[in-house]
Amino acid sequence: MVLRTLPAKLVKTMRRVYRTHESKENTPPTKIPERIRKFFTKLKNADRKGPDSAQHRIDINNPGFRVRKMKIMGINVIVKRTHGMESPKLILAIRRIVDEHNKLHPDAPYLLQKPIAYPIGEHFIAMSEAKIPSVRDIIGGIISGPQIIELKRMPRGQEFLERLTMQNPRLNVEQLADKLRKDHYTLMENIVDSPTSEEFRGRPSFMGPSNVLVAGYERGKFIFVPLIDMF
Repeated sequence: MVLRTLPAKLVKTMRRVYRTHESKENTPPTKIPERIRKFFTKLKNADRKGPDSAQHRIDINNPGFRVRKMKIMGINVIVKRTHGMESPKLILAIRRIVDEHNKLHPDAPYLLQKPIAYPIGEHFIAMSEAKIPSVRDIIGGIISGPQIIELKRMPRGQEFLERLTMQNPRLNVEQLADKLRKDHYTLMENIVDSPTSEEFRGRPSFMGPSNVLVAGYERGKFIFVPLIDMF
């Protein structure tokens, strides 16, 4: 989803289609062309924070339904409906925050990499699909709100840890999970202290466990990649 590039021709086609409908419908930049919106509602939901079923698929504004999947030119593409900031600005802000962090914390016990994403108009972002776990998938945790929900380790998280133990026989699954938990906590502390973009200042949740993917493990360090998200 975040680490592989998409073919330039594919991105160009998506942008052209969006601009065409924007022009035909005379849609202002603040709104989504109606035909684009209807098409997006028909795509399969791929939001990690939402249900896998097609229930409420027409909803594209609320959490759990903003990320969809489609196949273009034989490639699985993830398309995200942005919120809180225009897609070009959001991508640049996240990438800038990663650059700032890496300059300030070159000796961090983890690696933080920039996501690869492409703005499609003002309201959508396209990314390649990557089946890697989030921090939340691995460490579980508790989400508080109207209801307190305890989350256990997801199968994709368990499988990821088991693959790592095969590559690092001296470590076991729980040792790796404990290190990941501590490393992510350090990441959150470092982000709070970083000169982040004004829109993100005082809002470290955009690097919360559900918003950070774990792309690998190299030389004793987990590789973290933030999702393109504000919350």
